[in-house]
Amino acid sequence: YCDWHDDYVLQSAGQVVSYRFHQVKSRVLKDGPWSLNEFFGVARRGNRKKGPRKGTASAKTSIFEKQFDHIVKFGARCEAFVFVTNAGVAPDFEALVAAVASAPAHGDLKDDPALDFVELHAALAGKLPSLTPVVFFDYLRRLVVQDTIGGFKDSKNLTNCLRNCRALIDGRIYDMS
Repeated sequence: YCDWHDDYVLQSAGQVVSYRFHQVKSRVLKDGPWSLNEFFGVARRGNRKKGPRKGTASAKTSIFEKQFDHIVKFGARCEAFVFVTNAGVAPDFEALVAAVASAPAHGDLKDDPALDFVELHAALAGKLPSLTPVVFFDYLRRLVVQDTIGGFKDSKNLTNCLRNCRALIDGRIYDMS
């Protein structure tokens, strides 16, 4: 899709400067939507019935870790973390983001989203010691998953695909200026 625009940032200039960090990731649609494990870089023994996520994060830097680095560097000035993808996210990923958006605090999460939150945090905390449950919940509250407008692998007209990509980015820059 538009990976050459990976990691773009929009700056809001109000009384306090804040940033919206965008991570653009495309994939072949046959690979399906992004899972929680792929996004957070956490291994899993299988589905929940077969066992919880393993206690450690992958050695490879995950999409989440790249975004978490912005929290370390910019703190409260991180307005949002936008994950832009052509493949969407798995239902449990969507459910976790939605549950966090409607819960006042991490202790108020219920059912599968609560289990996902606890398992993900436990797996990531060993690699990222400053990732407390409160910091993790706050990150998830500011996480926005955004679908893209198409991809090279799906488009017979590469020129239109690139034009649409430019229009999307130009529009976001205009909206923030």
